[in-house]
Amino acid sequence: ITTNDDGSYSIVLLFHYYVDSDQAGYGIVNFPSSGKGVVSKKFSWNTAFEDEIDSAIRSAGADGKIGQRASILWSQKHYLLYEAQMAEAGEGYQGWLSWRLYLH
Repeated sequence: ITTNDDGSYSIVLLFHYYVDSDQAGYGIVNFPSSGKGVVSKKFSWNTAFEDEIDSAIRSAGADGKIGQRASILWSQKHYLLYEAQMAEAGEGYQGWLSWRLYLH
């Protein structure tokens, strides 16, 4: 959560969504300083693809879904830990066996 100079605040959300396969994304929700925190047309919700992260995970061999992530702060450096499938094997038994962790 970030407090802006005008008293409004912003929240950055990390998520994943489905297009042809699961992909990483992020969004920013801006809340006004007045109006009891209700988002209006003046304060928007913006989203974007995480193309750099998707490309890095795909290059490391993840051909299937990209799932949840966790934020890690270690030695004053910020890392993201992702789960992703090594194979586009669906939800069956073989698909669940292919999940691996990726550090970005």
